[in-house]
Amino acid sequence: MSDLIYALHDDMPRQGPGDAGSTRRAWELLRALPPAPRVLDLGCGPGAQSLDLAYLTRGTIQAVDNHLPYLAELRRRARRAGVRRRVHPLCADLEQLPLAPASFDVLWAEAAIYAVGFARALRRWRPLLKPGGYVAVSEVSWLRPEPPAPPRAFWRQAYPGMQDVQANLADLEAAGYERVGYFVLPESAWWEEYYHPLQRRLGAFARRQRGPEAADLVDATRAEIELYRTYARYYGCVFYVGRRTA
Repeated sequence: MSDLIYALHDDMPRQGPGDAGSTRRAWELLRALPPAPRVLDLGCGPGAQSLDLAYLTRGTIQAVDNHLPYLAELRRRARRAGVRRRVHPLCADLEQLPLAPASFDVLWAEAAIYAVGFARALRRWRPLLKPGGYVAVSEVSWLRPEPPAPPRAFWRQAYPGMQDVQANLADLEAAGYERVGYFVLPESAWWEEYYHPLQRRLGAFARRQRGPEAADLVDATRAEIELYRTYARYYGCVFYVGRRTA
């Protein structure tokens, strides 16, 4: 199934909700950075936010993913954008990072921290951050109490660790960060570069990929999109920004 998921998502602008405006808004919450900060972009995918970060700073972006085709696409995009000297792709496991402690000014993860788990990732990644450095991550979160049964059932299966905003903020502080800020991404961040492109490719994918697993993936993707269309007020993607305490 993982190969089918990659086949469906390859060549997408993004592999999860996000947009350049939200990346900029989160970046603007960071204060007192060095002139050329070292940024670690975790779960970078093909690097939409990696390039946005390269435009926002004169620093370097260490972009990590475990899927080599995404990193190859990031290299192509960085070359076309004229920032290849400052964007450095690395193939690695997000839980086994071959990087030196206290070597980054900013840890960044857009729609990727779920792969490790919110609290677990914040704890495991913290040693890579310099004292006083920042963490900025986006995470699907409950926005209202007592969501209806359909989204509750879907997310219980898709991401059992999903929490509400206050629980995630508590985990951020418990992991050794002071709270800097948070905000909910606009619904357009789900549609414009994620769900709409995904919808457009489902028909061709279904014709190209035969078999019950591919059909199940198409049906599940369509159901997920319709779920968000109906229940977007109950859950969304939230950017959380914290600063490492000493």
